[in-house]
Amino acid sequence: MLALAPSAATAATQSLAVTSQFVVASSCSTSTTANMDFGALPATLSVAQADATGTISITCTIGAPYTLKGYGLAYGSQSLLYRSGSNFTDSLKYDLAWDSQYAQKLPGATSSGTGTGAAQTVTIYGRISAQTAPSAGSYTDTLTLKITY
Repeated sequence: MLALAPSAATAATQSLAVTSQFVVASSCSTSTTANMDFGALPATLSVAQADATGTISITCTIGAPYTLKGYGLAYGSQSLLYRSGSNFTDSLKYDLAWDSQYAQKLPGATSSGTGTGAAQTVTIYGRISAQTAPSAGSYTDTLTLKITY
């Protein structure tokens, strides 16, 4: 009879790597938090200058770069407030900018930033400079903004 003696068997090992992956896509959302309201202006603008601001809120993924650009005004490329119901005959010229010094004027200039994951407030500055007083009434315009991220 043959007896088998225990042998020193060695266990084989092999290493295997498993990669875990998760992609966080860049995203941004915006909302208007305060429209620009110049209030009631005096009957003559020849001695007045009216300033106002509007704000938007932008929330982007942490680290996501974004750019805001004004792409158009409701009534053309010039910043004009038109009197409601006037068939575009009564208007007020005004300026919009990303900065209070009006160096970054809209609609052409851009505003850039980097997302923090929390809401960030972006201010738009508006100014009606001294000009001939228009007819009494309510004047409006709408700026369309585009965000690229």
